[in-house]
Amino acid sequence: MKTGAKLPEQGGSALVFVLLMLAAGLLILGSVMDWSSNEARMTQRRTQSQGASGAAEAATERVVAQISRDFQTGGSNLVDANLSSYTSLIPDPLRTAFSFSSPGSATTPVKVQRLLSWSYTNLQATLPGLSGRAATYRVSSFAQQTGSSQNPTTGVQQDIQLAYIPVFQFGVFYGMDLEMIPSVTWTVTGRVHANGNVYCDPNNVTLTFADALSATGSILLQRSPDDPVSKPKGTVVFSGERLPKVRSLNLPIGTNNSDSALHAIIDIPPAGESASSALGQQRLYNQAELIIRITESGGTATSGAYNNFSVVIPWSTISDSAGTKSTTIVFPDRFFWDMREGTYIEATDVDVARLISNYAYYSGLVGRNIKTIYVADVRTNLYYVPGARLINGQAIPSQGLTLVTPQPLYVKGHFNAPSSALGTTNTTATYPAALIADAVTFLSTSWNDNYSYWGLSSRVAANTTFNAAVLTGIVASDGSYSSGGAQNAIRLLENWNSRTLTYNGSLVVLFTSQTATAPWGATSGVYREPTRRFNRDWNFQNPAKLPAGTPELRTNFRANWTVLAPSTTS
Repeated sequence: MKTGAKLPEQGGSALVFVLLMLAAGLLILGSVMDWSSNEARMTQRRTQSQGASGAAEAATERVVAQISRDFQTGGSNLVDANLSSYTSLIPDPLRTAFSFSSPGSATTPVKVQRLLSWSYTNLQATLPGLSGRAATYRVSSFAQQTGSSQNPTTGVQQDIQLAYIPVFQFGVFYGMDLEMIPSVTWTVTGRVHANGNVYCDPNNVTLTFADALSATGSILLQRSPDDPVSKPKGTVVFSGERLPKVRSLNLPIGTNNSDSALHAIIDIPPAGESASSALGQQRLYNQAELIIRITESGGTATSGAYNNFSVVIPWSTISDSAGTKSTTIVFPDRFFWDMREGTYIEATDVDVARLISNYAYYSGLVGRNIKTIYVADVRTNLYYVPGARLINGQAIPSQGLTLVTPQPLYVKGHFNAPSSALGTTNTTATYPAALIADAVTFLSTSWNDNYSYWGLSSRVAANTTFNAAVLTGIVASDGSYSSGGAQNAIRLLENWNSRTLTYNGSLVVLFTSQTATAPWGATSGVYREPTRRFNRDWNFQNPAKLPAGTPELRTNFRANWTVLAPSTTS
């Protein structure tokens, strides 16, 4: 029997099978190699695209940073004047590695445009509820890696909102650590912010933040480590947002915003300082319509920086110690004892009722409505502490009134408080007012200079209402003494037991007091605590009702950040 006749056919079939498998393997290998090559190109493209995106982002960040600096130093005018110069601000290390273009221009590295004109508006902020003068700018750029095989181009677009924020828009604003340590129940109305830490530790009562609370530092449920006072803990209620670690809100004074530097905004400018410098623009001295200086020979009264202080008002016209002349509004050398400072205050009284009677006369002399008065005692031979005091101020000029002094300020009796609304939160009939000083002390309607040195039984307060923004200094907690907390930032010198102090305004603390330096709690018998009705004045949400000279914080907010769709040139 023959069995090998089929072997040649079997061998041929095997060969064909092997060849087919080899072809399939080569095809698969080719596909794998092609896939690997494509994947390598895609990886390279992604890497180059990411590099281009990073370069475009760096270019826009460089411009955003410069816009922010220019805004802080020169405001919106400087930013708008520099729009064309921002377009070439490419970081030096990127200039050789990448080429740059911008939407609509192959030759302009960065496009900068103002999207919205300057207007008073709600802010696109991480601090909700704020308003201010603001405008939005758009910065965009495309980047392409030079010498790359794929030439991917990627862009980045950033929107930034620049803003002026009136500081009196806050219910409470501190340029330093804020200590909220009340010993009576307190509901804080309006936004609260500190360019530092916020310490919340009420003394066995409830402290409620009705609106948002923010801090550049931390928000802590404890006393400051520099506060040596220990009290039973109370309850803290946060009804609004709690926002720690937010951006610092600063005044553009051309240097740091330390408490010692910020005191300069109420000081007399040194000789030779330009009123148009960064600090000069913020000095309230340069914003006043009427400047009063008490000197060894009597005093001087002039118009302000707006006309180069050119109008001189005869001192004998504006001041009369006896008050016999109808044009007298200034009364120097009024003495009373400040129990906290432990010294007599040699005060210059400004009579608001007489100012109203003579308002047209003095406004006509200086060429403007008098909205801001600056008072300073510049005598060098004083034995006692100089100060300023507002008297007869229940009614103020309808144009508003801001009183500024680099020394302690005292306010005697109802201030900016219509009789029909005394003791209430109703400020619909008030006018824009601000009290700005090294320290601010409220004196009730029953204050009598003759009893100022006597004990508390002779210094009994009466219910009194004050409606004004307050910008003041404090003596901060130092390990030996407590600051007394925000509730004591406005000082008192009377027995307010069973009496009510009504205050509607905005409490701003920017610096450490440099003249009134006695710590809170260092002297006994200074005052007894009132029933405090402290409320934010919602008039200040309206820019037309802000007091003259309201300092404006400058800041910026990131509105939008977008990666522009990549494209290729090949």
